[in-house]
Amino acid sequence: YIFSESEEKKIKRCLNTDMKELGHVSKDSSGTIKVQDFIELFRIISKYSRMKIRQNKRNNAGKRRKNIANDEAYKEIVTAQISDEEKIYQEFATMVMEYFNVEENDFLMAQQIHMSNPLFQKAMANIQNNLEDIDSFDPPISKEKAKEIFLYVEEQKFKIMESIMKRQAQGELAQSDTTITLLVEHSRIEDQIYELYG
Repeated sequence: YIFSESEEKKIKRCLNTDMKELGHVSKDSSGTIKVQDFIELFRIISKYSRMKIRQNKRNNAGKRRKNIANDEAYKEIVTAQISDEEKIYQEFATMVMEYFNVEENDFLMAQQIHMSNPLFQKAMANIQNNLEDIDSFDPPISKEKAKEIFLYVEEQKFKIMESIMKRQAQGELAQSDTTITLLVEHSRIEDQIYELYG
């Protein structure tokens, strides 16, 4: 994934600002990262990795759309893109945790402990929802077009699930391949929406 120097600098500058604002990460008496600090860590990692992932998707858009009718080539491109996305998330997670001197095991342990807290779950869901707003249509679209797109997406999802279940029943698709197939097909829907609606 390649970004211009100005994009890289802007992302890193904003990331440093957010980390400085958080200041430091506190732990409770048992050595677990405190809830609010964990939420802030997660927000920062998610926000900046999502920005870079979004740019990575844009950079790959032409290649994906050119190969949309070629199942094997399209799957290969999307699989490589997903692999890049995992690396991007890990890159930002490492950067942020190193800045705050947090071990990855401590981060994962805190997440596991806090997940039983309903308020924590709600806060995490809110972060995800807010980040999804970043990926919304630009420029905004009309209600009519939004409804049309929604119905199109639901129809395509139904067809995908029907096809996957049929292929599984016929032994053509292993359970272990279902996740990547879903990710590839959802990416295809996004590209089809672009082709149909701009």
